[in-house]
Amino acid sequence: MNENHPPEKTKFQRFVPSFLAEISNLLAQVQRLLQPMLSAYGSVSSVAGLSRELDSIHSVLADRLTKELKLLLAELFDPTQTTAWLDKIDQRYNWLRINLVPLERLFISVFPPSWLVTERFVLEFCHITRGGLETVMKRRQSELTHNLIVFALQRTLSFEASLNKAYTSEALEELQSMIVSGKSMERSSNPFDDNEDEEDGLDDAQSKNPAEAKDDSSTNDSKQNWKKQIFDGIISG
Repeated sequence: MNENHPPEKTKFQRFVPSFLAEISNLLAQVQRLLQPMLSAYGSVSSVAGLSRELDSIHSVLADRLTKELKLLLAELFDPTQTTAWLDKIDQRYNWLRINLVPLERLFISVFPPSWLVTERFVLEFCHITRGGLETVMKRRQSELTHNLIVFALQRTLSFEASLNKAYTSEALEELQSMIVSGKSMERSSNPFDDNEDEEDGLDDAQSKNPAEAKDDSSTNDSKQNWKKQIFDGIISG
């Protein structure tokens, strides 16, 4: 294997530029055809509808990019590979750090900023990574140690903090809500999450006196107030 061309960069270079080049050409053609019509008849409802349909294309493109990202990460960090384990967790996050800069340049050259394509890509990376970590930890649960979990959690929290510094906007929060609502909500098997069973928690809450319940409520409020940024707990939570 050529160390100057790791598999992830080769895969990235092979798919993304060609895909975006194709999309860029198609969008340019559509915009050239529509622009005269929009300029002359933009007030006509049917013509305005065409403009809205053009804007809606971004969701289709984002879905395609997400699909390709899932396939790529599934190959790079397959649960059977050593790169998938917690002691190699930095490799997951470094993949995004290395590839995001050239990727973002390509996105900017093709998509309007309002489409938030880069942000969508980063959010999807986080959700896919969370799912991948849950899978590998469940399969290799007997190999988990306290030190290993702490190490992976620290690296993950640091990665989430770096994303919070890079991406902050109300639009991003809305996008995150849309992505989450579109996914099946299953109980997390992530060992990072040490919450007790929900039913046990309910029984405990019912057995506590009002003073203890009030203290718990204050603690929960404090946690909610602390978790203000979009990437807090997106992988680790």
